[in-house]
This record gives sequence, C-alpha cells and structure tokens, in this order.
Amino acid sequence: TTTAAPAPTPCLFDDIEINASPYYGGVDVGINTYTQCQTRCASTSGCVYFVWGSWGGCYLKGGQPSTWAGKTQVEFIDRSGVVGAKYVSGFGVCPTPVSTTTTTQAALAGADSVGVVTTAAVTTTTTTTTAAPTTTTTATTLPCFRVGYEVLSSPYCGGYDAGFGSALDCQAKCAANSCCKNFVWGTWGGCYLKGNQPSTFAGYTTIV
Repeated sequence: TTTAAPAPTPCLFDDIEINASPYYGGVDVGINTYTQCQTRCASTSGCVYFVWGSWGGCYLKGGQPSTWAGKTQVEFIDRSGVVGAKYVSGFGVCPTPVSTTTTTQAALAGADSVGVVTTAAVTTTTTTTTAAPTTTTTATTLPCFRVGYEVLSSPYCGGYDAGFGSALDCQAKCAANSCCKNFVWGTWGGCYLKGNQPSTFAGYTTIV
C-alpha cells in the first residue's frame, strides 16, 4: 500500500521505503545501521531522503517526486510485509517546521524550470511541514520558479550543459555565485547563471 504522509516519528519511518528523485547513488551491502546511512545522506549534496535495509543497503534520494512512471508526489511505501527485511527511511537532516510551496514543487517535476525575479504577485498554496505535510493555507506570494520560461538577462555568470539533476540543484549553484541573480535549468541537466540587468543582446531595456 502507498500513503502520502506516514509519520511514525517526525524524522524516521519504520518499514517504509521512500520513492523520490533524483537518485544520488547507493550500496547493496556494508551499511550496518540506519544512522550510518543517514550520515551518508547528510554529507551528500542534494540528498534529502535515505532508505536503509537490514541487509546492509543504503540508498540516497532527492526531494522531488520520482521520475519513474510520472509520479506527482514523493511516495512513502509500506514494506512491513517484506519477509526477512527491515526498512528504515528518513531525512538526511531531521527537519524543523518550514513552509514549502507545494504547487511549485509539483510543477518542477519533469519540466524545464527557471528562477525569476518578478513583481507580479500570484496566489499559491503553502504547506507547513515537518517530515510530512500537516496543515494547508493559501497566501499571496511572489513566485520563485517559472516553469517553461527562460530568463534573458545579463551579465552571464557561467553555465553548464550537464550534471544538474533538478532545478533546486541549479538554484543552489546560483545562490553560491555572487554574480548570479537568476538561473535557468533544463531537463537535460543544464544550468545557466545570469545577473539581474537587462540583456545586452538585441538592446533589451527590461529583463525578459
């Protein structure tokens, strides 16, 4: 059976396998405790969830819905019926309550995405969460991500044609670059960093 938000504890889930992406690698043997697996996730850039198996397996995953079979949410799958196997899943770093924009995160799955500075307010649904969503409210906020758009601005702060598994990975690269104010991510793994001035290409007077 599959449920959207089982929460035996705020951070760890017994006999649950978390189905999420991107996949940041794993090993089938040699990890003797779930705490070792959790530590591996915490020290791996991009890893949000880990799945540990009593046979010594440890599997590291991101925080987006699985790309397998077009999932639209991170899944928590009951594995309590697996004979002879014990599962422990959870967060690499146990979360404190935060506010996340669930409508934006869902839109990021499988789509070209772009971070953009805008003055147009939009209405989004936000969820207050620990390990799993608990309450939902509606608020008017500025969008952080635009799906299907490319920001055309300058200066160009550098870019990469491969290696970025999600828009959030590209966003983190932009945040770490003092020149970067906007980013563009493509599903092929590309990540392109841009400043916050109108593009010098074709004499634009606004960011487009």
